[in-house]
Amino acid sequence: MQPQGVRRTQQTSTGQSPGLSQSQRGRSKGSEPVNKAQLIEHIARDSDMSKAEAARALNAILKGIQSTLAIGDPVVLLGFGTFTVSQHGARAGRNPHNGQRLIIKARKRVHFKAGKHLKTVVNELERPWLESFPLQESLNTAVNSQ
Repeated sequence: MQPQGVRRTQQTSTGQSPGLSQSQRGRSKGSEPVNKAQLIEHIARDSDMSKAEAARALNAILKGIQSTLAIGDPVVLLGFGTFTVSQHGARAGRNPHNGQRLIIKARKRVHFKAGKHLKTVVNELERPWLESFPLQESLNTAVNSQ
């Protein structure tokens, strides 16, 4: 018997909820997400540096963004977007399996708002830069058209 107020999700014969998986939401059919190694290859190729140097550069950028957000400051990358942190207070919730009440701890959430230039580039590209990385041409076109 299910506790009152707890809703069960539909499941398929394989035991999974119907619809798209979390990793598939927001992606074009047939596209694969770009991983860190592919970004490092792209950086190395575009900036004439070794993969090791590109990896250090990418790690330094990511560490800088993380440490800035950790102290609560926003990170603004003009044309690309803005990372911000918001505080969410503690709240009451329920365990979906047994309906037992519990307190969900206060936490910080990271938000990203895409910049105008990034939105323009994404909307102009028919296929993302997964295969040939034609970003530079698209960026130059978008900048010149503004």
